[in-house]
Amino acid sequence: MIDVVAMCFIKNNSFIIALPRSSKNTNLYTLIGGKVKENEKFDDAIIREVKEELFIDLKKDEFKLILEFQEHAGSDPNLMINMHMFLTEHDLDVLPEVNDEILDYKWFNIGDDESILCDSIKLHLLPYLKNKTTI
Repeated sequence: MIDVVAMCFIKNNSFIIALPRSSKNTNLYTLIGGKVKENEKFDDAIIREVKEELFIDLKKDEFKLILEFQEHAGSDPNLMINMHMFLTEHDLDVLPEVNDEILDYKWFNIGDDESILCDSIKLHLLPYLKNKTTI
């Protein structure tokens, strides 16, 4: 089992989703994030992943841990992962440009078609967000 981190960038009831190259077989969107390195703290891992994928330097006081759960990896159903999901309201005025790891980014609005989302978002993040009075 491996530890994985993910970041939800949220703004005006919308959040950024990404289509990683590793999900090209499923075409399911996920959040920004990735694997935690050996001896790496979860908050350090998400700062590193955001920097690698979005070229943004997040500070530890700009995000919070919101969910932790176990599930099968979207890219490999035989692999179990420990997911550590974070939330930030760090302002992103424009979507990031695609890169070697990401095929597409888009804003997802609560109520949009959920069939394009990975299980981490559908089964865990959306219920969390929908239960919040303001997001």
